[in-house]
Amino acid sequence: MTYTLASTALCTLAELQQQCNLDPADTSKADLLTGLINGYSARAERILGFHVLSATYLERYTLRPNQKMLRLNNQPLASVDFIVYGTGPAMSVAYSGAAIEARVSVTATGLRLRTTNASGVATATDLAFATYPSLSLLAAAASLVSGWTVTAPVNAMSNQLNPISGTNALNATAGLTRPDQELQYAFDISNGLTAKEVAIIWPEVLSQGVGLTPSGLGTLNVLVQYTAGYSSVPDDIKQAFLSGCQLVYMAAGRSTPNIITAKGDWDMTRQGELVDLFDLQFDKIRRIGVA
Repeated sequence: MTYTLASTALCTLAELQQQCNLDPADTSKADLLTGLINGYSARAERILGFHVLSATYLERYTLRPNQKMLRLNNQPLASVDFIVYGTGPAMSVAYSGAAIEARVSVTATGLRLRTTNASGVATATDLAFATYPSLSLLAAAASLVSGWTVTAPVNAMSNQLNPISGTNALNATAGLTRPDQELQYAFDISNGLTAKEVAIIWPEVLSQGVGLTPSGLGTLNVLVQYTAGYSSVPDDIKQAFLSGCQLVYMAAGRSTPNIITAKGDWDMTRQGELVDLFDLQFDKIRRIGVA
């Protein structure tokens, strides 16, 4: 199997080759090392609790009554594009074909049209937001599916559709919605590399039916687009990653994982301790913060 270095990799192949004292001209172990980098980069980020390198995220959060701060999933926070909420009209979906059941869903990745015929055979069509990024493109593609009629009264990004599950569209019109109200916010960039919180500035009056005021009832579902992460891997993360991957590589190809004893010998019985050491290094960074 040939591996390609992931965009989220915490080091380069050349850096790990140097760490392991390997000749960069020797490509015989390139796939092993690349797979190790990709796999353990993902493992390190799971332990840290955030993605390390800069990226833009579109995420949904639920705000509680009187909540003043919104803690985002990734850090450090570089910018916030918007925080929106609401249920403005986005698409109308109807089915008039021969099926006895027709339902529409909005999933995390796209629009699903599902029908069931009189024999109980179900047919599902999935239209990905990545393929149809605007509501107009998504509506046009959905209308090409037999029996379905889909219109979009407004044009916006399709991935901002509010999620729904299995709404009836048989001889009826299912209305899909999107957040259409802006929520004001502010964030303190002086917090530097640890910043990941946004201050919420509540409007005096929220749209009728939303159900939450600053002192009020219920919760408010919001959609947030923001950019967070480091332009390059911080030194403490990079060094912890390289040393951890070096230990794992030194055990690769042996019958069992092993670790160097106090005498400098390989102990073939202490299985799993290499991975434990890797995990402990990143758990420490998670607890004390990035330097």
